[in-house]
Amino acid sequence: MKAPAKKQNGGPRNAPISFWQLPENLRNSFPAGKINVLVYAEAPSDRFVVMQGKRYLEGDALGQGFKVHRIEPARVVFSHRAYRFYMTQ
Repeated sequence: MKAPAKKQNGGPRNAPISFWQLPENLRNSFPAGKINVLVYAEAPSDRFVVMQGKRYLEGDALGQGFKVHRIEPARVVFSHRAYRFYMTQ
């Protein structure tokens, strides 16, 4: 008998999910709005994202438990508790 499939939540062992796949209560509490500027560079220290006029680096906290997990060439991966999710510009 096969074990039931685990629900995908973008957790540490899963690929990040889209922002729109988050539970509604988490989407509604996301403090940063949309991505205004995304700058990707080879060196992680040179990567940043601007959201609602504020500049964030990888590892920065956005508030309410959300964090910039990783900045990629075409998207930003955020984390919140067990969730990892991405947004594009």
